[in-house]
Amino acid sequence: MNYFTYIIQCENSKYYIGHTNSISKRFNRHLLKQGAEFTKQNKPLKVAWYQKFKNEIDAIEREKQIKGWSRLKKDKLIKGIWK
Repeated sequence: MNYFTYIIQCENSKYYIGHTNSISKRFNRHLLKQGAEFTKQNKPLKVAWYQKFKNEIDAIEREKQIKGWSRLKKDKLIKGIWK
């Protein structure tokens, strides 16, 4: 099974970072306000970026790494100019 780290862009331009084994199902849960508290308060617009992993541990590690980044670095990742 594959896992993904993803970034959701919210209506107020804030980002939510998470991990899942199904981006579409997880995004729909966020839309239905059944995801995270953050996306209950910050309306999700789209999945702005994602990365695929072969196991959940790697996806979680990447999620934690990105959460520690500055907004500028996250923007560059989404635009494809940061690895």
